[in-house]
Amino acid sequence: MKKRQKYKGSLYAIRGIEYVQKGNYAKAVSFFNKAISLKNKDAYVLRGMAYSDIGQTKKAISDFEQAVRFNPKDYKAYSYLGMNYGKSGHHRKAISALNKSIYIYSKYAYAYLCRGVTYEKGRNFKKAIKDYTEVTKLDKKDAGVYYNRGNVYLAMKQYEKAIKDYSKLIKTGKRNTDRINAYNNRGVCYTRIKQFKKATLDCNKVISLEPKNIGNYWNRAFNYFAAGQFRKAIPDYVRVLKFEPENLDAYYRLGESYHKLGDIKKARYIMRKGLMKSPTDKDFKNYLKKLKDIVDKKINEAK
Repeated sequence: MKKRQKYKGSLYAIRGIEYVQKGNYAKAVSFFNKAISLKNKDAYVLRGMAYSDIGQTKKAISDFEQAVRFNPKDYKAYSYLGMNYGKSGHHRKAISALNKSIYIYSKYAYAYLCRGVTYEKGRNFKKAIKDYTEVTKLDKKDAGVYYNRGNVYLAMKQYEKAIKDYSKLIKTGKRNTDRINAYNNRGVCYTRIKQFKKATLDCNKVISLEPKNIGNYWNRAFNYFAAGQFRKAIPDYVRVLKFEPENLDAYYRLGESYHKLGDIKKARYIMRKGLMKSPTDKDFKNYLKKLKDIVDKKINEAK
């Protein structure tokens, strides 16, 4: 009888896994419930993972806590528990669970990754870098960890190190989303160290991969402007305003660009449009006064 019950419980667990793979989590959970009712202890981890995938963190935590009670040596369950503690903002509990996972099996890359994420959220950047570096040693296929570590270096203003990590992800990452994020953040690093040409090249790459994201055009315009390439910045600011007509910064930068190119008439026109959007904005008022003074000076010089 017990063997039959155990066999049936295993079948229910397998069916649950199949439904997870299909993305049908409601069905998956129902089969994991049946497996648990037949004393299948492994189903707690499986159901916990399903709950975690659909954002039901409290239920996931409950299942993983039960799993480690049944098997205190289940390092994977401890790592999943730690990850979900971290998701729910319980950073100390997360670190404790992940420490246990690593203590049980010191070569489990996922536990180091989760602990690194938790340290990063707590702004303990040195420990986060140490854990992310360990992941690069234990799991050569996990290119995504270079993005994590790069972000920490970026937060620490260690831009050269961040650039190296983002470059590594660009070379080895398989997913477009990973490469887009890496190009984007590497571009930010180049901007911070005033390498505007390289930043612009990264913006170009991001735009080629994600042409509908208007924020990418804003980033490129910013770098063109910073590099003094005002004529190239103008079409990007115009594009931003087409999709974000209330973007006051874009009006201001566009007006500035025309001014830098010596087109005072267009600069005043754009600044006035910006002022119409925000009649009390002092920046637009001051810039318009500045442009008016330039025009008045030219008129007086011509007399």
